[in-house]
Amino acid sequence: MRLPFRLGLRGELLLMLVATMVVVVLLFAALWLHEKRSNQDARELSATALREMSREGLLTRGQTLSSQLAEAATNPLYYLDLAKLGELARAALRQPDVVYVVSDTVAYEALAATGVHAQWSDKLLDVASPIRIGDQRIGGVRVGLSRDGAIRREGEMLVPLGERLQAASNEHLA
Repeated sequence: MRLPFRLGLRGELLLMLVATMVVVVLLFAALWLHEKRSNQDARELSATALREMSREGLLTRGQTLSSQLAEAATNPLYYLDLAKLGELARAALRQPDVVYVVSDTVAYEALAATGVHAQWSDKLLDVASPIRIGDQRIGGVRVGLSRDGAIRREGEMLVPLGERLQAASNEHLA
């Protein structure tokens, strides 16, 4: 390539130095963008994994609580011991994240289910279990668990992760 004017040796060296610097800066920018995207992907994957773990933990807890409550409420419901049913419900309500406990003979989800049945909403997990005597269903237990605590714990765990990723990124730039 021929320029319309003459640079001289010093000009040609300066032009090659500038071109080399531009290439180096572009390479560093590309590496920086790649690292930034990788960190964002790591945050998203971690958030998804934490959400799934939290959801599974809440579901397992709800299923366990509901089935244990159904088992404990069998005799009180059969004999219509409302004091004992109230005591069981109050004990369950004292546990963290438990919003409501319903024990009755018309809990449709619990009566229709062959086992523990769970329903999700944005803020709540509803877990129903049938109360049985032998093979006969006599009622059901429904336990509502709030997802607010789990969501809060997810956020608390993601903040340090984001800080560590940012610190690692800053360390690479230094």
